[in-house]
Amino acid sequence: DIRKVSAMTIVHIGGIYSLHVSNAMLISVSPFKFRPEVTDEHKQKFVTELKKLKSLPCVKEQRLVVGGPSITDPIERSKGFQFALLSFHEDRAALEEYQKSDEHHQ
Repeated sequence: DIRKVSAMTIVHIGGIYSLHVSNAMLISVSPFKFRPEVTDEHKQKFVTELKKLKSLPCVKEQRLVVGGPSITDPIERSKGFQFALLSFHEDRAALEEYQKSDEHHQ
């Protein structure tokens, strides 16, 4: 169950930013930190589950990207964030639908 993995995995979700790119698109950016004791296996399972969100109809053209781990140099510039999720949405209503979905909350 991803809820169990997520609850024990994430230390912090950074500020969730929504960028208005054009009249026809919003991008949501969510950076993630993990506790030091979290294994690479748990991180990979978390990333796998995040990628499933692209199938939601409110994600524009299934455009959802999960990036990481951070390769920032020097690493201190990443402020501890290791992964990021970018999701693309048609408009504010689609973003709100995404954020309210059961899948997003899991």
